Amino acid sequence: MKSKKQAILLPLIFLTLITILPSTLAATEINDCAGLLVMNNGSDDYFLGNDIPCLTATTFGGSLWNGGLGFEPISGFIGNFDGREHKIIGLFIDRPINEVGLFAKTGGFTPENPKVIKNLVLENVNITGLSNVGAVIGRNNGHYIDNAYVSGIVNGTDNVGGVVGTNGVRITNSGSSATVTGTIYIVGGLAGFNSGYISGSNATGAVINSSVSATGGLVGWNSAFIINSYATGNVQGQDYSGGLVGYNDGGYVNFSYAEGSVGGADNVGGLIGSLYGESSAINNSHSKGTVTGTSNVGGLVGENLGIISNSYSIGNITDTGIDVGAFVGSDGGFIGTCTASFWNPTDAAPTLTNNSDCGTPSGVNPLPRRWSIPE
Repeated sequence: MKSKKQAILLPLIFLTLITILPSTLAATEINDCAGLLVMNNGSDDYFLGNDIPCLTATTFGGSLWNGGLGFEPISGFIGNFDGREHKIIGLFIDRPINEVGLFAKTGGFTPENPKVIKNLVLENVNITGLSNVGAVIGRNNGHYIDNAYVSGIVNGTDNVGGVVGTNGVRITNSGSSATVTGTIYIVGGLAGFNSGYISGSNATGAVINSSVSATGGLVGWNSAFIINSYATGNVQGQDYSGGLVGYNDGGYVNFSYAEGSVGGADNVGGLIGSLYGESSAINNSHSKGTVTGTSNVGGLVGENLGIISNSYSIGNITDTGIDVGAFVGSDGGFIGTCTASFWNPTDAAPTLTNNSDCGTPSGVNPLPRRWSIPE
């Protein structure tokens, strides 16, 4: 016979377990490519139970699926998704629509109840769409993304990124080695457009924009925060091209660097193409790659209308057009400022048309490879 104490404790223990483990009990396991679509309009918790191959043409989501359109992006997702370090391999999407990726668009974010997509590897993707294209999410307005990695090819017209096309929330501890290509504007190795928060993340693939503007090794257009992140892929764009960010519109970049080569036309920089606005700032950051352009070309920043501090450039400038500087190409009529910063081209100094920029030649030998990045 149960004692009175046991009769009271057992229901309490049962209720406590239910309270502590609701996500575990409610989570749905996904084991194949077709199973991913269970997350359409999903608001629950989901996880990968194993690696998922979507490799062959006839596999669900393959290149012959849906008349050659491939996988249909998951829509309306407001739940949580944990890849548990498993891979989705060979995801193929070729759709002439906006908001293309594993997830088309996410929304419904609230700080009190943030949703998360995490611990996910998308290996060897081949994804093509129009505007807002990213391997994980086309347009992210609803989820924290943590520990997500992408390899392969991502193509679109504008707002194109390796992980996310447009990011309005948070990306942490994530990366992309995908080759990212855009045909209009706002193209980045990790995210095309960022109005959220990016930290501890990287992009190592090539970024190519065949048209107008805003091409960056990590982010094409940044209006928010990039912290402790880097890009090493080569960047080839037109106007507003940068090794880390193409166009920085009021955004803040700290403890970050770029080491790939950068080529473009106007406003081209080893780290940022254009640093625009009084609130735009670079701190504790550097660039290393060769920079090529025709006007407003700088080793660190092409056009500086913001604030630069404690930063340096050690890349080489190969063009000598209008407003070319080893550190900053143009300071916007002395609107932009910088402190405690320096430059030192890796080869013989180019013929500079702007020797009055705020960076100074370095007497440091040897030069530090990068600033010490805090944990």
